[in-house]
Amino acid sequence: MLQHQASVTVKKPVDQVFKFAGADYVQNHPKWDKKCVSTTLTSSGPLGAGSTGHEVRKQGGRKQEFDFKVSEFVPNKKLAFETTSGPANFASVMTFEGMGGETKVTMAAKLQLKGLMSLMAPMIGGSFRKELDASMAELKRLTEA
Repeated sequence: MLQHQASVTVKKPVDQVFKFAGADYVQNHPKWDKKCVSTTLTSSGPLGAGSTGHEVRKQGGRKQEFDFKVSEFVPNKKLAFETTSGPANFASVMTFEGMGGETKVTMAAKLQLKGLMSLMAPMIGGSFRKELDASMAELKRLTEA
């Protein structure tokens, strides 16, 4: 299993950062994660605990699709989700910590490759960490703009 955690401090209040990255995750995720082609909500209502969605990613030159479920949604504090289908098991927890007029955002992610792909974990590990770090840097850049 691959695991990585990345944090950024955004020079915006927690409610603004959570709205962009948490509440509006479906609309904004493709903006700050360059591997994400599209994210759509498959359940009704606004994003919240129990919501389901579908994501299309471009990884290694190939299109990959998976379904996900939001396991935790605490406004201005936490967004967690896990895949329910697809070529790998992926889980992510984003936490948002207000610090005056700034916000510390931390993303902890776990990736469990399936089948023969699991043999490639050592080679994929470096790119997995770099992609997460780059996504968090882009999240910071966009929310501060």
